[in-house]
Amino acid sequence: MTFVLPREYARTGGDKTTMSRAGWFMMPVLQIEYDPEFPTLAGQKLGMAKTKADLNHGGAKQGKYRKLRIQEHSTKMRKPAMSSNKSLPNAVSRGVMATLHQPRSISHNALHTLPDEPEEEGLSITWRSDCGRMWSGLRVPHFLGGTRPRSPTPTVDDPQQRNHLLGDWTDIEQNRIMKEGNERQNEDEELDQDLGPTKKTRRRVRFADFEKPTTQRRSWIRTRTRRCSCLRSPSSAILFAALLLCLGVGYVYRWKVETALHRSWIPDAASERFSQNPLPPPPEHLQITNYTLPLRTRGRDIVDVNGRRFKLASVNWYGASDEFFVAGGLDIQHRDDIAKTIKKLGFNSVRLPYADELVIKNPVVEEKHLRANPDLVGLRALDIFHIIVQTLTKSGIAVIVNNHITSATWCCGADPCDAGWSNDHLGPICRVRQTEDEWIQHWETIMLPHINNPLVIGVDLRNEIRGLWGTMPWSKWAPAAERCGNRLLQMNRDWLVIVEGTESSNDLSKVCKRPILLDVTHRLVYSAHVYAWSGWGSWEGRFLQRDYDSFAKTMHHNWGYIVDKQIAPVWVGEIGAPVQPSVGDANYWQHLVRFLQEKDSDFGYWALNARKPKGNATERYGLLQDDWKTPVLDYRMKDMLELMSA
Repeated sequence: MTFVLPREYARTGGDKTTMSRAGWFMMPVLQIEYDPEFPTLAGQKLGMAKTKADLNHGGAKQGKYRKLRIQEHSTKMRKPAMSSNKSLPNAVSRGVMATLHQPRSISHNALHTLPDEPEEEGLSITWRSDCGRMWSGLRVPHFLGGTRPRSPTPTVDDPQQRNHLLGDWTDIEQNRIMKEGNERQNEDEELDQDLGPTKKTRRRVRFADFEKPTTQRRSWIRTRTRRCSCLRSPSSAILFAALLLCLGVGYVYRWKVETALHRSWIPDAASERFSQNPLPPPPEHLQITNYTLPLRTRGRDIVDVNGRRFKLASVNWYGASDEFFVAGGLDIQHRDDIAKTIKKLGFNSVRLPYADELVIKNPVVEEKHLRANPDLVGLRALDIFHIIVQTLTKSGIAVIVNNHITSATWCCGADPCDAGWSNDHLGPICRVRQTEDEWIQHWETIMLPHINNPLVIGVDLRNEIRGLWGTMPWSKWAPAAERCGNRLLQMNRDWLVIVEGTESSNDLSKVCKRPILLDVTHRLVYSAHVYAWSGWGSWEGRFLQRDYDSFAKTMHHNWGYIVDKQIAPVWVGEIGAPVQPSVGDANYWQHLVRFLQEKDSDFGYWALNARKPKGNATERYGLLQDDWKTPVLDYRMKDMLELMSA
């Protein structure tokens, strides 16, 4: 059999991509002949694959012969130098036709150059010339005669092996194209350097300039191309323009709405008249000294022993929950005078917050925070807290103690360590760590001195339960509240146990499905907080921008239904608005007061304080001026006096 190749291939010296990794893998009984009618063989199964060995016959010239011998050994092949970059498939594609018969293989052949040795028996390759046309022949004289030693490698008749060989041939073509592209690019760059800057040339970028993409990269390129093409389509451009238009309109609308809501509110005539007149006397029927204690619940109301309703009209006096561990204003006014001012404003109860850190550390309060109360200098924070409670109750003011926050700081930020009653699951990230049992123990420490004080009427178990993306649900908070409430009721069965809602005390909607069950009946009070910024994230928006119907609907869903169905009392323990409100603040306040009047609800205002502990900043929601004695007479006090008298 003869394997015929064009003479042109003899000049190339072969290519290291033209031989198989294991030797000359080919079909030895392959008949190959020149056929001018079949000019190309691209894509045919040639039965030959690439190798890492090189054929060095770049010195072959016309009319001369060069011999290469293939000996069958299982040794590594020597790699002669490569003298050209043209490969076998390129030569074959110029006029060779192949026909496959009886596939066999010669594997693991050592290849070396024998320029002058005579032919030996076996397989040899001879380059020859014929009539001016350069041809090369592969002669296998003893192949058919059976004298050639057989290779132990099995015959290549498996279709998968043929496909593998064809895949190797495809890699040959790709590598050749990449090499030719790089060489042409180098030639273009050299030409550009010779011509200099006088001639502008356009650089031709070929696929060979880049690394051969992997399957994953090719997939990414196709995906990116599809995306880019989609963006270039007319329909996509129209959709994109419409989206930009909608965003622009929404931004302009929101900007106009927010601008309108943040304009300064001008008080109405009634509020102006109220601010110019002296503070009217507080409603006498609200004072707790007119009731027979202890208190209990009946339906939606808090009642005394005789069944008379006691309406909570409370104010928050904070400071023991902040970084100085002491109630505010004790550096300005004596505690007895502050208690008298609270009673003068008409409030019958005080919500007194504390921080767990106060119980844990119980530090000595700095003297500068007690300048108006010299008898308290040198005392620890817990002692001063108990004295403040006693001062209020002696003045005839009921006290509701509130566990406000874990670490002593302003409440309430985004710190997850203060979002719930326990934070041991967060590990070392929390500055002040506590378990649920430690939280209950802190409660017992705070309440122990007040077991026999009848005007300490209740315990507000935890302020504003909240969590990121619903991580503090009612189903988790309710059992913990029951455990804490029952432990405290073991200390005093007369205390009202106040349980706030979740989502910063806004949401009590799950009470109908999972109510709080205490060991002592008629002691449960639910609590909600309502501010202008409440409702953020909902479709209707914040309360400051809603109309009354939307506001009332949300209030009924969150906690109003508890009152309507006589399930339990609901104390709105925190409401508030600034001294100088915006239009949105006034809108929220008017809706809230109207709803509280319709429901005749118990409420607590935030806050009494004139200034905040941190930085001595002005408390915009405060009811007292900086002397901690003069009340701020404005629309808030006017409306709250109306709520008290209802």
